[in-house]
Formats: sequence, structure tokens, C-alpha cells
Amino acid sequence: MDEDNKCLKIWQIFVIDIFEVKLVKKCLIFFTVYFIFFLILQVLSFVRKASVNYFVQFGPTFFIIVYLILCIVTLYFSSPLIVASTKYMRSWKVPVNQQWKRQYDQNLLLVTVYLVVTLSLGMITAFFYVMPTEQDKQVFFENDVAEAYFPQWQNFVIWLSKIGFVPLTYISIVQPSLRIVYGWMHAKFHIYNCLFFLKNMTGDDREIARSLKFCLRYHVEITLIVRKILRGVQIYVLPFQIVGTVLIANVAIYYFWFQDVLTDQYLRIFSLGITAFTILFGLAQSGQAIEDVSDNVLDVLINLDWCDWSESNKKMYLMFLVNTQRQFKMKYSEDISLNYKMGVEMVKTFFSIISVMSRLQK
Repeated sequence: MDEDNKCLKIWQIFVIDIFEVKLVKKCLIFFTVYFIFFLILQVLSFVRKASVNYFVQFGPTFFIIVYLILCIVTLYFSSPLIVASTKYMRSWKVPVNQQWKRQYDQNLLLVTVYLVVTLSLGMITAFFYVMPTEQDKQVFFENDVAEAYFPQWQNFVIWLSKIGFVPLTYISIVQPSLRIVYGWMHAKFHIYNCLFFLKNMTGDDREIARSLKFCLRYHVEITLIVRKILRGVQIYVLPFQIVGTVLIANVAIYYFWFQDVLTDQYLRIFSLGITAFTILFGLAQSGQAIEDVSDNVLDVLINLDWCDWSESNKKMYLMFLVNTQRQFKMKYSEDISLNYKMGVEMVKTFFSIISVMSRLQK
């Protein structure tokens, strides 16, 4: 892969390199410990007050912080795998089809625009949440905890919490969504590069045998690294699924329980919704692309004119065909995968919750 590609370097800086800086690591550790401490104090407040109304009031911001901390924890544990895998793929010395490379570079430019837009939306959302409003005390549990446990340092603690929300928001965008996209860009380059060589195999049996061996080894290497990344990512699917579901449910309940509090929160809600939709779109598109590429490889193999090949080449072709039968999938469960269908279902589920809550309110 072209190491001088500017778009790829932009991704490398914002998704990988920034988290290798020692100062950034120390800041993340500090804010992680800081917010975990706050979560413990808030749990004690939930238990002490034992009020449904109190839980509904601060539940959304509580679970938002839980989600952000989960992002940091998974970032640390998944970083070695992502960094090592992408570095390994970049080190491959393979012939590159220039036609595919030009197409890839154009696609990479579009995906980099997506990176900039998503990060910009996330930082705008963080800015809106940092800016104080009159009703913050009824929205953010940090304000309640600061008033209850640190009355003398209340303003300092609240502002420190708001400042910490900015880097945590950045991490929640990068991990896991943008890192999945980043890892997939490397795999996509090699998979489709391999496909071009498969499509254009010509010559006698010796030349076809040489091309088949190259493509088979190339595809096996790609398959192993992609499956390794998928296994590493899928470990964290269940925790994200649980926290995300609880968070969505809490936000929906809060919306109908405290509508009067939301009078000056619509800008925050709108920016958060747009950012969440953008992240969901990127995840769904990456998951769908992972599935589609499996079908593309299989289609190319099936359409090869293999009837006149030698017996040894036919056996190698059959081996290649068998290796492509198992589709790449990023699974949430045995029956649910990360793709367009899952994205649509998540949107439907969210609006279903809103609809049910509206009827209950009436």
C-alpha cells in the first residue's frame, strides 16, 4: 500500500498516532479515573435517594459516561491488534494494479471527507455540551454530585467534568467506529487488488498456475488478518450492545418524563442525533462492505473460465473456491450482523420506543 498517500496519513494521525502520544495517554488515564470516581459517587446517590424520578433524571448522562469509559477501555485493549494488523498489511510487497489503485485513492478521499465531517460534528456536539445553560443542574449528574460531595469546589469540579467531556467525545467517535473503517480500508485495498489479478489471468497452464498460487496465498493472508481483526473487535460487541440499549431506553424515557427541562437543550439533542446517525452510517457501511467483498470474490471465481485448465490448476481453483465459502461478517449475535439491515433496524427500534412512550404519555 502507498505509504505516501496523504489521505491515509490523515487517518493514521487522527485514529492511531494521536493515542500513542504520552501526554494524551496520561490525560485519558486521568479522566478515566476521574469519571469512574464520579460514577461511583452517583451510584451511591442513586442508592441513597432510591427515587425513580431521580434515576430517570440523571440516567441518560450517567450511561453516556459509562459508554465513554467503555470506549476508552476497549481502545486500550484493541489498539495493539489494530496497529499491528494495519502495519503488517502496509508492509506487504505485492504488485499493485494501477487501475484499482486510482479507484481506491478516489474512494479513500471520500472516506477521508467522512472522517473530517464526523470528527467535526462530534467536536461541535462536545462544544454545545460544554457551554453552560440554566438547566444543566437538572441534566448532568456531575453537577448534582459536585454540589453534594464537593460544595466548596463545585464550580471547579463541574468545569473539569465539562473539559473532560471533549476528549472522551473524540474517543467515542474513533473507537470503535472510525477504527473499524480504518482497518477495513487496508483490507479492502488488498482484497480488490487480488480480485484484479484473478479477473485478468491469461496464458498457458504454467502462467495460470503461477497466478493462481500467488492469488491463493495473497487471499489466505488477507483472510487470516481480516478474521483476526473481526474476532478481536467482536469481543467488545456485547458490552457496547448492552450499554447502548440501556442508554437509548433512558434517553427515550427522559424525553417524555422531563419535557419541560428540554426547552434549551434542543441544539444539544439535534447535534448529538446527527453525530450518532453519521457514526451509525459509517459502521453499517463498513460492515456491509465487509460482507459484499466476500460475495465479489466468490462471483469472480465462479465466472472464471476454468474448464480448459489442467487438473492441478482445477484442484487449486477448487481449494480457492472452498476458502471463499465462509463470508466475512462482523456479528452482533448469531443472527445479527453489522450491516445496512442492522442500521435500519436500529433506527426503527429507536422510533418504536419513541412511539410507545408517546402513547403511554397520552
